[in-house]
Amino acid sequence: MRAGAVSAAALEVHAPITPPLMPQHCSEAVYARFLETLPVTRAYRLQRLAWRRQFVERWPELHIWVAAPLALRVGRLPGEYRGRLTDRVCYRARHYLLFLALRGFIRLDYAWLLGAGRLHVDTGCV
Repeated sequence: MRAGAVSAAALEVHAPITPPLMPQHCSEAVYARFLETLPVTRAYRLQRLAWRRQFVERWPELHIWVAAPLALRVGRLPGEYRGRLTDRVCYRARHYLLFLALRGFIRLDYAWLLGAGRLHVDTGCV
């Protein structure tokens, strides 16, 4: 088979059309069950649930958060100290957002992933 024929055949193939993902929150119970699997203190689990609750109250529709400016979504810009964050709610929601992404509730863009800096994926998140 000639290279030209292969290339022409490849051009004829169409990728399957997948519907765009509509970002959505998971229930608090789903996230709480996940947190129960982590080797952390009960107090830290409750803190993470509270941070999730604050984020959901602020951003009940995730597609609006996705469209927000990157600096706001990341929550902390380079050089900022934790005492003076661009957006404390978004910064604290990072673990929750990674959980959502790894469970298929949301797609995180490269700008957010790179802008967030060091990220830690909890064991059992996938």
